[in-house]
Amino acid sequence: PNGASYSAEPELFVSGTPLPVTDGVIGQDGSLYFAMGGRGASATLVRVVYTGSESTAAIAKQPTLDAIPKEAILRRQLEQFHGVIDANALEAAWPHLSSSDRFLRNAARVAIESQPVERWSGRVASETNAQARIAGSVALARMGKPVHREGLIDGLLTLNFHTLPVEQQLGVLRALTLTVERLGKPTPEQRSRCMDAIDSVVPHPDSRVSHDAIRLLVYLESPSAVTKGMQLIVDRQPPAPLSWEGIEAMNARYGSALKRLQAKPTPLSAIDIAFTLRTATQGWTIDLRRQYFEFLNEAGKAGGGASYPGYLENTRDEALAFCTDRERTDLVDLTGQSFNPIPDFPITQPVGPGKEWTVAEALEGIGGKKLVGANFENGRNLFHATQCGACHRLQGLGGGVGPDLTSVPFKFDTPYLIEAIINPSKDVSDQYQSSNVLLDDGSVLSGIVIEQPDKSVVIYPSDPKAKSITVAREDIDKISPSKISQMPAGLINSLNKSELRNLTAYIMASGNAKHKNFEKPAKN
Repeated sequence: PNGASYSAEPELFVSGTPLPVTDGVIGQDGSLYFAMGGRGASATLVRVVYTGSESTAAIAKQPTLDAIPKEAILRRQLEQFHGVIDANALEAAWPHLSSSDRFLRNAARVAIESQPVERWSGRVASETNAQARIAGSVALARMGKPVHREGLIDGLLTLNFHTLPVEQQLGVLRALTLTVERLGKPTPEQRSRCMDAIDSVVPHPDSRVSHDAIRLLVYLESPSAVTKGMQLIVDRQPPAPLSWEGIEAMNARYGSALKRLQAKPTPLSAIDIAFTLRTATQGWTIDLRRQYFEFLNEAGKAGGGASYPGYLENTRDEALAFCTDRERTDLVDLTGQSFNPIPDFPITQPVGPGKEWTVAEALEGIGGKKLVGANFENGRNLFHATQCGACHRLQGLGGGVGPDLTSVPFKFDTPYLIEAIINPSKDVSDQYQSSNVLLDDGSVLSGIVIEQPDKSVVIYPSDPKAKSITVAREDIDKISPSKISQMPAGLINSLNKSELRNLTAYIMASGNAKHKNFEKPAKN
C-alpha cells in the first residue's frame, strides 16, 4: 500500500527459450498453467508451482482497517459517488481536489464529474487553492459546455505558472488543452494571452513541460512553436543509456532489437517534438524545414522495433502534406530517403542452377536438420538476393511488412521452415494475412492491408518490388481476407543445394555469425 494506491516491483519467476505462450490461467490449485505452440507447431501445457519457503496461505480477502492507509479508505468512499448523483458528493469530494495524493485527487474529481454541472461549475472560478483549481478546471473542461470556455481559460491564466511545482504546471497545460479541445477554440484575445503565457515556458528544465507546451502552441498556431520546437531538437542531449536488466537475453527476437537500441539509442524526446511539429502551419522557413527533415533522416539510423521505419515515414509524409510546392521542390534531396534498414554489404545473385523444389527434395538437399558447416556470408547474401529481406527483417535488416524472422528457430524446426517457404499458403497467420480489397469502381486490389489514422488504407502488394497503394476508406466497398499467402511461392527455386542449405542455416541461426551452424565440421 502507498497512500490511496499501491507501489510494486516486477519479479521474474519463469522464463525459457523458446517460450511462445499462447494462453494462460491460474488453476483452482493455485498453480499457473500456460500453453505454448501455435501456427501448426506442437503444443505444450506447462504448470508452474511455487517451491520456495515463503507462506502460500491464502491472503485475507478483507484486511483489517488499521492495515489500510487512510487515503485508500477515503478513495474507496469517494468511489461510491462515481456515476451516482448524490446530494452529499460535492461536500465530500471537493476538499480532496487539493490533495497531494494523485489517486485520491482523481477519485474526488470523478465523483464531482458525476454530479450535475450546474451544481458545481461556479465553484471552480472561486477556488483559491491552485491544485484544486487545476483539478476542478479539468473536470469542467471534460463535463462542461462551450459557455464555460472563456471562464476556464481566464481562471487558469491567472495562476502564476512559473511559481507552481512541475506537476501543477503540467496540470495547467493539460487543463488548457482539454478546454480548447473539448469546448472550442479560444477568442482571438484569449488565444493571444495563451500564446504569450505559454511561449515563456519553453524551454523548460523538465522536458514534459516543454513538450506539452509545444503541443498547445502548435494547436494555437503560434508563430514561435516551430522555432522553439526545432531548437529543442537541435539542442537535444544524447539519449540516456538503456538497461534491460538481462531481459534481452531471454528472447532472440526481442532481445536483438533491445541490443540494437542499446548500441544506437532512439532519440525519443526529439522524435516526440518532430511528431508534434508535423502539422504546424506557422513559423516555417526553408532552413527550419531542412533541419526538420535532416533530423528525421538521422533518426532513421537509430535502433528501433519493426514499426519504427513506418512511424518515421508516416511522420515525414504528414509533414510534407503541410509543405508548400516550393518547399517540396527545395527539399526533394532529403525527403526521398527510406527508413527501412538496408544491408551495408553488396548483394549478389544466386549462382544456381536452381530447380522447382519440393519439401522432400529440399530437406534431402540440405542434409536434414544438421546444418553445421554452412557459409554465413552466402546465407546472409541470399536472404536479401531472394527478396526475403524485402518483407522480412532478420537481425535488424530488411522490411517490416511481414513478421520478423529472428525468432524462427526458437519456435519452429527446420522442416517447418522449409514447408513454410515452399507452401506459404498452408498455414497463414491472421496477423499477416492478405486481403482482397473491392473498390467502388469494381476493381480489386490484393495485399496486406494497413488501416491508417486518417481513415485511408495502405495496401502492400505481394510483389516486394511493387510500391504500396493508398486508398481512401470511403472508396472501398468491401475488404475480405484471402486464403492465399502474401508471400509468393518459388522464392528459393533459383538456388542450388549448397545455396539453399546456407540460406536455411542463416535463418535457423537467427542471423548470428557465431552460431554452431557456421562452425567447421569436426574431422573424424
